[in-house]
Amino acid sequence: MVVIGLAVACASCSATTADRSAATTTVGVSASATATTAAATASPTAADSGECDQTPIRTSDVPEVQGIGRDATIYGLVFLNHPGPVRAGEKLKIVWRMTGQGDLAVSYFAPDGRPGVLTFGPEPHGGSTYQRPGDEWGTGFSFDAAGCWHIHLERSVGSGDVWLPVAS
Repeated sequence: MVVIGLAVACASCSATTADRSAATTTVGVSASATATTAAATASPTAADSGECDQTPIRTSDVPEVQGIGRDATIYGLVFLNHPGPVRAGEKLKIVWRMTGQGDLAVSYFAPDGRPGVLTFGPEPHGGSTYQRPGDEWGTGFSFDAAGCWHIHLERSVGSGDVWLPVAS
C-alpha cells in the first residue's frame, strides 16, 4: 500500500489513531492492513507543520497538484467547477497518477486534524488522456472548513502527501 505525503508522528494531533484508520479508504487491501497503515502514517495538522505552500495547485495547463512522494511520484488533476481556489463547502474530484506498486489507499485530514471521509474512491481508471507517470485512480473529497487540508496516499511500494489550501 502507498500513501502520498510526508508522514510524521504527532502526539498532539487531535484525531485519534482509530479516527485516522476510519478515514482511510483503500482499493483491494484488507481492513487490518488499512488500519495498520493509517496508524503508521499519522501526521501533524497542516497548520502545525506549515506544509500547505509546498504543494500548490498549478494552473499553467490544467489545474494540477504535485505531491511530495517517497519511492513514488504523485500528480493530481484537480476538477474545479469554477476559477480560483478550492472553497469550503464544495465537493472536489481529483484524479491521481502515482508510481509504485499495489493498490491505493487515500486518507485526508482537516486543518484541525479531523479525518475526512471520501465521497467516492479510490476508483482505478483503465485509461485516460492525463499524461503523468504511474497508475490512475479517481477520488472525491468534501471540505467542510477553510484552511490547509492534508491528503495522504499510499501503495504497498511508494507513498506521499499533498497539502491543499481551501478558501472560505
